[in-house]
Amino acid sequence: MAEHPAGEHQPPSPAPPALVAAAVPHPLGTQRSVHEILGGGKYADVLMWKKKHVTGGILLGATVSYVLFEWCGYTLLSIASNALLFLVLILFTWSNLAALLDKPPPPIPEIQLSEEMVENIAQTLRLELNRALGIIHMIALGKDFMLCVEVIAGLWIFSLVGGWCHFLTLLYFAVVLAHTLPLIYDKYEDGIDKYLEIVTAHLKSQTSRRQISPLQNSPS
Repeated sequence: MAEHPAGEHQPPSPAPPALVAAAVPHPLGTQRSVHEILGGGKYADVLMWKKKHVTGGILLGATVSYVLFEWCGYTLLSIASNALLFLVLILFTWSNLAALLDKPPPPIPEIQLSEEMVENIAQTLRLELNRALGIIHMIALGKDFMLCVEVIAGLWIFSLVGGWCHFLTLLYFAVVLAHTLPLIYDKYEDGIDKYLEIVTAHLKSQTSRRQISPLQNSPS
């Protein structure tokens, strides 16, 4: 190993790759994986196609429902009524035949909502509503310009899409995209992040120009 003379400036040693990667900001503001961003639970497994039979069943059910409602002209009330009608007839016939033939009745489980489940649902709804109200409050006070731009852009996009299709079609597309976009982003994360960095830098430059222009135009 070469020794440097006393007083001579030594070049700094390069930083480890892990530190360099950590110093580079992620366009989404996080270094977590897509699965962790989605919560890392069972529903995240479904969105990331880790449980393919469940994800495929959801998409198949959504597609069948969309075809029945949108193309065949059925309504939710008519389908629910017919399904319950057939279910009641089948269970009633099965129970009576089982009693006549001395067979066990149909295995119908007793379904009850536990107090803990209801409390968890209520707490989740409360947190999400408070988060939405907090975002609305920040936008109304003008504290976060970028957040305001994002919300306005999102509402404008929803307005355009709502003018092109019905609510049912929009709901169906939302279900399909929710079960396909996370997987696509996870596979092509590097390429998508590059475009997100370009868009983020452009928005930041536009924001800085708008903040500087009033200062330049103000009288000294």
